[in-house]
Amino acid sequence: MRQPARTAVAVAIATLALAHGVAAQSSVRHPSSAGRTHAIAGGDVVPSHVGWDDGSVLAHLITGDSLEVALGELALQRSRNERIRRLARTVVREHGARLRAEREMAGTDGITPRLHRSDRSMDHLVMAFKELHPLSGADFDRAWLRHQITFHADHLAALASLKTTARDDELEDWVDASYAPARRHLERLNDVARTMGVEPGVVPRRQ
Repeated sequence: MRQPARTAVAVAIATLALAHGVAAQSSVRHPSSAGRTHAIAGGDVVPSHVGWDDGSVLAHLITGDSLEVALGELALQRSRNERIRRLARTVVREHGARLRAEREMAGTDGITPRLHRSDRSMDHLVMAFKELHPLSGADFDRAWLRHQITFHADHLAALASLKTTARDDELEDWVDASYAPARRHLERLNDVARTMGVEPGVVPRRQ
């Protein structure tokens, strides 16, 4: 019985919605059918963010880092694989630090984080927990790796467009500085994936 995991999904979604003034997506789409006019974690990536503003960009980053922390904590609860647990600790520590900095940026720069209607980050949170909830052992570890690899690859591919969309100088610099740690995470995820029969992700070139 894993009722606490179900509760964690609801709490994570509610926390994100309340903290950032966004409504959780009511429908969970498979990544291949999600919006194709922007980068979405877990699906096809078309690096365009038409209609987004600084609040949209910052909300996207905050939601992504919140997702990473939640999934990292889930892996620490559920996985017994030490390689997965080491990755999860790194994810929680580094994305947690980024999340705190982004929330501080929202306060000091006067940017109100609000997800754009085309952003499906919340969908990915629901989808990831829904898939991972019933799994255990090696099945959980491989599924967790796939979600992490897809998220980081999509995030890297989206950074160039996010940078050009941002108008606030500090936010633009923050997006630009996001490439190196995201690439490092993806390379580490790929190294573990190769030992567990999981397809590695493509590391996009920096644009």
